[in-house]
Amino acid sequence: MRYRRQLLVIALLPFSSLAATAGTPSPHSIRALAVFVATSTSVHNSYSGSEDVFLAEAQIGKNTVPPVLVKLVDHYPPSRAPMSQLILTSAAGTWLHLKRDPRCDVSFSAMPLRAAPGDPIAIIPEPLVFQPRLPLPAPENLILPCYRVVR
Repeated sequence: MRYRRQLLVIALLPFSSLAATAGTPSPHSIRALAVFVATSTSVHNSYSGSEDVFLAEAQIGKNTVPPVLVKLVDHYPPSRAPMSQLILTSAAGTWLHLKRDPRCDVSFSAMPLRAAPGDPIAIIPEPLVFQPRLPLPAPENLILPCYRVVR
């Protein structure tokens, strides 16, 4: 009986940690001010959830640190809505909890930025002559650090 109880505790530990972090930001997340620059990819699935990827400027750390270009991944379950148009188009940006994920880092030249200018299904509606608004011209070999939105 004691052996079965220990086995049950070991089997439930991974699920308890998921349940504890499902509604609250992770203690390992950081708070950052993000301004969305462009839509990258968007995959919507009614079973496993949806994932929207953006190019963003994020001010990570203190206010004295300049914003950096990042790949921002927002993965959310079917029961939640995507980020609102107001958040995505805000010039002032929005505060988000982010978690660094180096596994999805990508070079600027390899990151897809929408299918075509004026794409009606783009999450951020870019004009027909779209060029991402960048703080400085981005070199082709610039590595975009990847951050995941913690909801």
